[in-house]
Amino acid sequence: MADAVIRKPGFGAAALTFLLSLLLPPAGYLYIGHARRGLAQLAVLLGLIALPAFGPAALFQSAAGLAAYVALGVIALLAFLADSVRLLLMGRARRGLPYQRWWVYAAVVAGWFGYGFADDALKQADLKTVRSYRAPSSSSLPTLRTGEAFIATRLSDPLRRGDLVLYRVANDARVGRVMALGGDRIAMRNGAVVLNGVELKREAAPPFVSPAGEGMPARELPAFRETNAEGRSYLTLDLNENGFLDNADEVEVPAGHVFLMGDNRDNSLDSRAPGAVGFVPEANVPRRVGLIYWSRDSDRIGTVVE
Repeated sequence: MADAVIRKPGFGAAALTFLLSLLLPPAGYLYIGHARRGLAQLAVLLGLIALPAFGPAALFQSAAGLAAYVALGVIALLAFLADSVRLLLMGRARRGLPYQRWWVYAAVVAGWFGYGFADDALKQADLKTVRSYRAPSSSSLPTLRTGEAFIATRLSDPLRRGDLVLYRVANDARVGRVMALGGDRIAMRNGAVVLNGVELKREAAPPFVSPAGEGMPARELPAFRETNAEGRSYLTLDLNENGFLDNADEVEVPAGHVFLMGDNRDNSLDSRAPGAVGFVPEANVPRRVGLIYWSRDSDRIGTVVE
């Protein structure tokens, strides 16, 4: 059957085209008879989806890179939406084409369901270059606050002392800072870290103001700036002068393992607790923490963690 041009599209056709283009690409273009543009839309969309999964981690390790990616996605989405509706309103939609059949639209739906299953499989196998997480507890205060959403990228180079990383204990994903590598000797002395016999530089910093919540008022917590031998610097909290884990005998980290600690030193179950965490195999440390992309404190959105 020869295709026909719709000269006077109604509001319903325009709304349906918009929704199909937004929710079920490339069905919007198929509906108005422009399959080639639909394939272009699908190719761009799949490319944007593939970037976090398989693209360079460096793109998502800065606020500028993340903003550029989001802006590109929004611009592409709006451009395709506007183009599909424009074609319809200009009377350039066509009907009666071979691919305008119910089973073609059903195949598009099935394809997106298939993508969902594939995406879940990639997450389960932890194969994506970039993944998003939420800070599950206060163990990394003041660097990460409970509930903040952050990006973690797969390791592309060896772990370094001072890295804030995502690691696995049993089936749990946790956040900790690499304090010592395989072959290092580490101890705790009155709340200070002693690495290979040398105490890390530790200076008092302005108090961290813990936000009010769960019936508790805002309060000031003692903070310190710690600097390791490589010059990497980060903030820590020391809630109690004689905390349970403030003193620990020297141990040597086995080869292929790391010693991890939370920045909230008196409220973190980490490598200082041998029975609970202990030395963590490097194979169980797959990602570095990158930047915060959501926080109740809007000033922290886009912050690259120390």
